Amino acid sequence: MEDYCKGREKPISLSDMKQFDLKYMRDHWESQAAGYAESRKWSGVDARVLELLELEPGDNLLEIGFGACVTAEQIIRKFPKSRYWGLDLADNFIRIARNRLGGSAFLVQGNTLDLPFKPESFDCALEMDAIHHFPPKIIPEAVKEIFKILKPGAKFIIVEDWGAEPEDKRDELANEIQKLRLLKRQGLEYHPSDNEWLEMIEDAEFTVRLMEHIERHLDLNLFENIPGDKARDKLDELCSLWGNEPSTTKMTIFICEKP
Repeated sequence: MEDYCKGREKPISLSDMKQFDLKYMRDHWESQAAGYAESRKWSGVDARVLELLELEPGDNLLEIGFGACVTAEQIIRKFPKSRYWGLDLADNFIRIARNRLGGSAFLVQGNTLDLPFKPESFDCALEMDAIHHFPPKIIPEAVKEIFKILKPGAKFIIVEDWGAEPEDKRDELANEIQKLRLLKRQGLEYHPSDNEWLEMIEDAEFTVRLMEHIERHLDLNLFENIPGDKARDKLDELCSLWGNEPSTTKMTIFICEKP
């Protein structure tokens, strides 16, 4: 591991990122880790990511914000001769991953703004619904940091939700309701639009090779505890629009390449 990790005595200094912001985020996920790991299930989005990964023997893959390590388990199984590296801010996620992955993964506690790796160490990086937990002014910096630790020609796969343009009333209502969720109001989430992602990706000097949308299940129960009559009315309308159909939303997948 020493060949890939660097010293951390000089973390990035950004006026928009204060120490208590990271502590606030970390404390939140330390408390939520067990519940999240229990509820996080394999999905069609995970399956699609696994299809898009093209790892060679000896390649180093870094997953940023691996959380419940659901995808990590399948990556390691499909690419046993590649090296899986996982980065997460919460110590409790590290513990969960160690129990599930054993010695088949290199696990590092850290944050994306101060990646503890040497430049050009990885052949591929993956993030799934992780970077949106930074404030909006910080997300572009995180993308640039990931660029630094990738080798020329390496892939960066971004998987994020709530970025696609709404296509109908159901999409519009779901987007409006999710913006009222607690994490949004606490400043623990910001979901860039697809166009914002494209701008950040290109500004970091990545080349976008593929962008696609994939449907995933939308659990409307996640919106049940949002306070206020306005949110309740919107949720009631959304539930009536879905009726007996399985509710869904769209995620966006970007395949980026470092020149």
